[in-house]
Amino acid sequence: MSFGDLDLAGILDDEVGFTVEEFNTPMKLLKAVKQNPEVMEAVAMMSATQGGRSPRMANSMPDMQMHGNRKDMLGLGQTTIGIGATVNINLTPQSIFRPDKLVLSAALAAGGAGVLADILVNDIRIGQQSQFVAAGAVSGIMYQNDTTDGSFRFDTCQVGQLIVVQVTNVNAAAQIVSGGFIGKTLTK
Repeated sequence: MSFGDLDLAGILDDEVGFTVEEFNTPMKLLKAVKQNPEVMEAVAMMSATQGGRSPRMANSMPDMQMHGNRKDMLGLGQTTIGIGATVNINLTPQSIFRPDKLVLSAALAAGGAGVLADILVNDIRIGQQSQFVAAGAVSGIMYQNDTTDGSFRFDTCQVGQLIVVQVTNVNAAAQIVSGGFIGKTLTK
């Protein structure tokens, strides 16, 4: 069984030591996911595109099989953040989307270049799940467009779920934040 460029059966057999027929055993699935991040990604994508059905069930339902994925973007629009204010930027993707990178930029509301270091990203949530491993804000500089290691493995967002980016402006002037997510949109 292949999943885009990923040979799920090969990973399960070569890396984890069991075949795709054994994939439906909960303990072996848990073992596979813990031992190999590629399996975790494949399971998340399969679950997202197959409505949680097992690979064998999905094979009998061709309308639910995934035929490909593509790199895409999800824009944040422009949000003005007052001095010391915290805002939630809510996004609702219209297809299954897994963000890989967030890119931010800032401009002063009164005109001129903003200061991305004065934008704090307090949290990024997909559905109800925070994408941070612990509470605590990070500088917007982590998400500037020329960051060398700015790619992350975010959760997959289902249609109808919100992606919420919570930001705070600590600058002495109002700032306009814009940007977007780069990731994979799953198509059927």
